[in-house]
Parts: sequence; C-alpha cells; structure tokens
Amino acid sequence: MAALGALLVWVSPAFGQGNSGGEDSLVIVQESNGFPGGEQTTQLALQQVSILGGALRVYDPAHDWALFVNLDEQVVREARVSRGQFEQREFAHYQKYRADRAKSLERQKDQFLQMRKRAADRPDELERLDREYTRIGGDPQQPGRIQAHLEQLEDERTVTLRVDHRLQRVRCRHYVIRENAKEHPAFDLWVTEDLSIPVNLLAYYEQLVPFGPEVSAQLTKIRGTLVECVARVDTGTFHKTYVSRLVELRNEDVEPTEVSVPASFERVERHDRDQPQADDSVVCVMTGERLPRSQAKSWTHPRTMRRYWIKDSQQLRALIKLVGKGGTPPYAGGK
Repeated sequence: MAALGALLVWVSPAFGQGNSGGEDSLVIVQESNGFPGGEQTTQLALQQVSILGGALRVYDPAHDWALFVNLDEQVVREARVSRGQFEQREFAHYQKYRADRAKSLERQKDQFLQMRKRAADRPDELERLDREYTRIGGDPQQPGRIQAHLEQLEDERTVTLRVDHRLQRVRCRHYVIRENAKEHPAFDLWVTEDLSIPVNLLAYYEQLVPFGPEVSAQLTKIRGTLVECVARVDTGTFHKTYVSRLVELRNEDVEPTEVSVPASFERVERHDRDQPQADDSVVCVMTGERLPRSQAKSWTHPRTMRRYWIKDSQQLRALIKLVGKGGTPPYAGGK
C-alpha cells in the first residue's frame, strides 16, 4: 500500500508551484499499449505521461506499471508499482536489439541471393522473388541496402483533444516513414501544427526503439505535435508494434520527484521468465517447444521467404506437408 500511496502523490497536478529549474514540462494523457524502453507488453490503456526536461515518467494504473526514462542519464527504470520494485537498464541494453536487426537483415539478403541463384533460369520465379523481397523491405537492385523515406500523405484529419482542460479541435497531417518499398511502414504518424508543446516525444522513440539510423534521420524531419503513432519493430528476435493516441495535454509544472523512482522502491534484477528471448533460443513452429538454436533445424518457405524453426527431421517433414496444403504452423507466432 505504501507503493500505491507514492503513485497517488506522483499523479497529483502541481498547479501554481512554479516550474522546477525553469525546465520545460508537460503532462500528457494517452491511450497506448506501452512505451519505448518498456519491455512489459500491455493491452491498450490510458497512461499518464509526465515530462520534465529530458526526464519522463509513464504511469499505466490499469496494469500496475510505470516507466521512467532519463535522456541525460541514458537510463530506463521499469517499475511494478504495487510491489514497490523496479528494474534498471542502461540505454546500451537496447543496442543488442539493433545488432539483432542487422543480423536479421543480413540473413534475409543471403537467403534472397541464394534463392535467386537457384531460380536463375526461371524468369517468372525471379520476378516473384523480387516482389517478395521488396514487400518485406529489401532492395532487389542492391540487396542489403536500406533507404528510409518520409512521405506526407494527402489525407488529413480533424480530431478533438482536451488541452488545458478545454476541448480543442486540431487539424492533423498524415506521415509515414518507410524502409525502401516495404509493405508496412516503420512509422505511421498523425501530426498537428495547431499545437505547440515544449517537449519532443519522438526523441524517446529515436533513442530507444531499435530502428536503423536511416529511419531515425527521417524522424528528425517531422515538425509539430504527435497525435497518433504506430511504430512497428521487428529485429528478428524482438517483435513489437507500439500504438499511441493523444487524448489530453496539460501545460503543468512537473516536479523532479514525479519523474524519479520513489526512494522507497527496491531495485531488483529481471527474473528469467521476464527476459526477452535471446537470439540463441528459438521456438519449434510445430510443437511450441523452445530449443537452443544450435539444436534446431530451419526451413525457409520458397515463396514467402519466411524462416521457420523445427525440432527435428520428423517435424520438418510435417511442416513442409502442412504448408504445401496451405496450412499455417500452429506455433508460427512463436508463442
């Protein structure tokens, strides 16, 4: 209960107290399924985001979860509120995901080149391989190359937000950031220039979401206030779609204690069951069994170029037979 009491102090408005140290501060209410840097997956829920300078706290009461990010310290702290406990990670922790992504892109390139070599005398198959490689974000002309593009789409939207306790309608423009000609964009964004806020939420995405530098460079070009965001992350070992929608903005002073873990909270190490799956562990798509990568077999679908992991030769034969009939492996989602 002491931990819960601390949270009630954190979310209290700080009207008229004066801005601490003159730094920019803001309180945001959003509907979201998480936040960059957090490794706890949630369903969509209302979150309160308090920001002071380069420090931020996300509080999701429905899931008993809070996240603290400090850009200056380069540290993320993730808390279970009712337990009064938090885990701490340096920003360097997220470099692992970027390394995983680079390896995944290299594997895709190698598989594409091998398949093209085998299909060298079949023009229709070569064309199909090029289309599929393009769909998943590859460049058939220069395999392995990634170029990101910021596109402003023609559709616009007007939405109603609560700003400083009053309803306000704002016009939003639609942007996507796409890697090469990939079917699904890395970012799908709705941004308004009708509001000006003193903080840049996209700075947290840039630091903590493991996109390549090509995508990060495009993020810096966007001007305005983020209203809706869909960010799709796939590093080969970590798959996550971050969704957020702005509901309310409050230009309130935020005290340093609001964006810091309470002193009463205990720092703990991550339990094994909470660890993100390491690159050397895979799931058999036929049995659901988790296996060391070195002991598993892999098979790449000749049309979709999707890679599957299988326990043994018997399951491999069953997989090929199932897919040949148009079926889907029961554990293809890795769960």
